[in-house]
Amino acid sequence: MKSLSTLTVFFLFASYVWSQTIHGTVLDAQTEKPLGHAAVQVAGTLAGTVTNENGEFDLRMPEGKDT
Repeated sequence: MKSLSTLTVFFLFASYVWSQTIHGTVLDAQTEKPLGHAAVQVAGTLAGTVTNENGEFDLRMPEGKDT
């Protein structure tokens, strides 16, 4: 059982290390004010998130995905 736990921790750590995070802010095109609770998705993937109330987002992508 200990070996299974160690293996699980290794894969969780590996997926964290071999990933990239995209940071950004979504702004209204006309007013240039931040858009809170806007959906953000990377085209051609299932990766997506929602902005916070200040229009900011962090989106973690697996390594090897072109952005």
